[in-house]
Amino acid sequence: MIKQFAEDMAIDKELISKWKYRIPKGVYFTNVNYAPSWIEDYEYRREPETITVNGVEVPEPCREPLERGDLYWAVALIRCKPLRERWHGNTLEHERLSLGLIHLTEEAAQAHIDALLLPSKKK
Repeated sequence: MIKQFAEDMAIDKELISKWKYRIPKGVYFTNVNYAPSWIEDYEYRREPETITVNGVEVPEPCREPLERGDLYWAVALIRCKPLRERWHGNTLEHERLSLGLIHLTEEAAQAHIDALLLPSKKK
């Protein structure tokens, strides 16, 4: 994390807006406004890049193959909820990857599904 933060700051100081921290047992993440102290008990994260799907920002899907055995969540429109899978590197998974239908969290995959289904939902 420290290395990624340093790389971000070397590229563009505005990338600090992508960084958040949470105190132990905290509910919400707070913006990092300056170089963090990297306190051991705090949780730090970099907000994911996003894409726009039907006017809704969703976390960017994976763009590179995963390591064999890695857990991922596939966008599954038939079920209207994500499929929990393990990466094997087969043809179907590479097709999902090329279509941008693989996420590393269930929440990201669900947001992607919800955005894709938005135009077809009743108002």
